[in-house]
Amino acid sequence: MRRRSAALLAAAALVLTATTPLPAAGDSPSSPTPATTACPQGAPDPGFRDVAAGSTHASAIACAVSLGVVRGTSATTFSPSETLTRGQAVSLLARALQHSGITLPERAVSPVFPDGGAAHGDNAARLARAGIVTGFDDGTIRPEEPVTRAQLASLVVRTLAYVRNLDVTAAAPAGFADVAAGSPHAAAIDAAVAEGLLLGRSTERFAPGEGTRRDQAASVIVRLLDLAPADLVGEIWALDQGTDLIHVYEARGEAEVAVIDVSPAALEAAGFTPPSSPITVPHMIEFDSRERYAFIASTAGAVTIVIDAAAKQVVEVLHTGAGTHMATVTPDDSAVWVAAIAAEAMVEIPLDLDVDEPTFAVGRSLDVGELLADVEEAQGWDFPSYQPICHQFSTDATEAWVTLGPGWNQGGAFVLDLATGEATHAWDPEVVRANCGVSITDERAVLNWSGQVLEGDYGDGETYVFDVDTKQLLDTITIEGGFDVHGLRLTPDASAYWQVNRVSNDAVVIDAQSFEIVARYADVAETPDILDFSPDGSLVYISQRGPSPRSGAIHAASGDTPGVAVVDAATGQRLRVIEPDQVREEPSADHPDGRILNDVHGVAVRARGTGERLLDDEVASASVRRTSMTAGEPVTVRPAVEVDATLTMTCSVPRA
Repeated sequence: MRRRSAALLAAAALVLTATTPLPAAGDSPSSPTPATTACPQGAPDPGFRDVAAGSTHASAIACAVSLGVVRGTSATTFSPSETLTRGQAVSLLARALQHSGITLPERAVSPVFPDGGAAHGDNAARLARAGIVTGFDDGTIRPEEPVTRAQLASLVVRTLAYVRNLDVTAAAPAGFADVAAGSPHAAAIDAAVAEGLLLGRSTERFAPGEGTRRDQAASVIVRLLDLAPADLVGEIWALDQGTDLIHVYEARGEAEVAVIDVSPAALEAAGFTPPSSPITVPHMIEFDSRERYAFIASTAGAVTIVIDAAAKQVVEVLHTGAGTHMATVTPDDSAVWVAAIAAEAMVEIPLDLDVDEPTFAVGRSLDVGELLADVEEAQGWDFPSYQPICHQFSTDATEAWVTLGPGWNQGGAFVLDLATGEATHAWDPEVVRANCGVSITDERAVLNWSGQVLEGDYGDGETYVFDVDTKQLLDTITIEGGFDVHGLRLTPDASAYWQVNRVSNDAVVIDAQSFEIVARYADVAETPDILDFSPDGSLVYISQRGPSPRSGAIHAASGDTPGVAVVDAATGQRLRVIEPDQVREEPSADHPDGRILNDVHGVAVRARGTGERLLDDEVASASVRRTSMTAGEPVTVRPAVEVDATLTMTCSVPRA
């Protein structure tokens, strides 16, 4: 994994401080104990009879328990003086990261640690894939052994490095006499102390072999939860396919922090082989599980653009086929699969993101018509299209569920075995007409169909629910009055699906257990297209299209306010719209004032830290501006370009 090095991070950085009780007389901690304010209003007393009110760690225990991150050993006891085990430490860190909205990689298909056990094995496997947990040389994790202070130093430093995507190092050794220079934990201890993550027992003694008490661990977790939001502001990435610009906004305050130009001219100037088309049309975006790289599917350019998400720099341009519509990363980060509409192909980009300098290249290209030939012959079906639209993966990264289209009357779906490159299942296209969104959990796959999209004659969309294992169609949900059903996303807590409907300008919320529609919000956004959530699930970010859409049916996808609608997830109320600076086409006879070219489509939230953003002064693409189009701001004017409409076709475009 490529990281940037930071000897001393800013004081506002996420601090995960492991402490002992306040030093006894004569002890001299190497740095002051930071205050904790994760529960500024106070947390209810959990009623543990073995935790004295007013004791050093009492408030931290109450806070962590109230948040569900730390648990008692019984309903009435916490056992504060018991030593924390390695397994417990792993699960505490995993729950803390999850509570802060930090995405961890999915565990591998086979157990990473054979002794992980039911209680902590899954968390250990996921933290191992994140590079936080390494285990012992014999492949074990030894979850019942005490976690030493030295081991804890390594865990918290790796956690900080994971959150910030930085190598966390010390400018100078801490100078503890009891920490050998050649110790495997020496560098982590130095870094932990330099960053205020751990205290020494004195200026000369760290006590690396001593354990950590459960009450101390509670303070560690509370400080993590307290300080994480200050560092993990998060970013909103909005793809303006009408201008070939990617806008990056800081989630807190929504200030624009970078503009990445992915036009053919900009890509060529950066040394890449550019698309042959006059525009690129960045359409869809997805990050790898650690949010190191963004993969941008660009329809007109027929390319997948790889961007270093921290530096905001393009690092590769891959020619993945005409109509490159969606580039999606497998849950295990082993590959990106691209749906290329006009090429009628699923294209693989193998990944190895754990090397210092990852490289990116196109791998297999699978012809969808050939994939479906056998099932068509066996079933007597006739798929109206072999053009892949959207896809997502089973949680074990063995299958892709793929929808077809792009027209409302060209839908269908099939399952692709990623290892063999064969279609293992499909459905009668007259029954399953899916042509847009896909969402998959361990148990269920959810796909949607736009419904008929003809101006003045719209039809209700449909949502299909499948059993992931048996592939059985369990339910077809008719979205009454939901016209041009489009973006589909599971909430961060996996309790519900949000689905937005482009023509009817509304959203439906579907319960993830009962699959009943539990809420419907009118006018949630103008031409709502694609959506994503804030890490805590309280906000929904929904893209709004422009008056001159680059993709989709012109009457279905055009709006007056291109940008990103910010919506209250609890009420469905549109709070505001984040608008990019306006770009107009030069005046013409048909458009004397020049057409507004802005047309926001793809949107994604990068939940992890933004502290590493724009560390390099030479980031040429970072043209930072305010986001709203206020009166008097200069408007960029561009010459008109002619583009083959077949290169920008996407979901719901009518077909004969």
